[in-house]
Amino acid sequence: ICAQKPAPMRAGCEKALEILLRPMAEEPARTVLVTGRQFGWSYRYRLPTASSDVDCTIPGPLVLPAGEPTRLQLTSDDVIHEWSLPDLGIQSSAIPGLLDIVDIKPEKEGHFRGEATAISGKGFREMPIELRVLDAQAYAAWERTDLPKQCIR
Repeated sequence: ICAQKPAPMRAGCEKALEILLRPMAEEPARTVLVTGRQFGWSYRYRLPTASSDVDCTIPGPLVLPAGEPTRLQLTSDDVIHEWSLPDLGIQSSAIPGLLDIVDIKPEKEGHFRGEATAISGKGFREMPIELRVLDAQAYAAWERTDLPKQCIR
């Protein structure tokens, strides 16, 4: 397919095919639905310990354990928002009606900050993004104390 494209388009075509044909990564135990809305973010944790009908949503920051994979599913309730954490090389779009998938495995503990970009429209600077990465023990304690009680069995 790509061989039929003009030379300047061939590399992009090959990269797109590589992405489309790549096997999906094994689904991690933790998934977080990241939802943008003017002007803020919410994070709905989908944990193996919670039933699917339990709402485990927090307004932020996003908190994850170091060294463990998490799948982020990004969407929006209103307009397109950009979700970016430059220090981790993550930039994705939250688009109404669609899910953009980002698999993340932060290796080191710390606070990481990002922001939405101008694509979100006027007021986008009021949509800061914060990720706190904790060691496994501190993360388990955070789950017990900061997530709604019905999320933890």
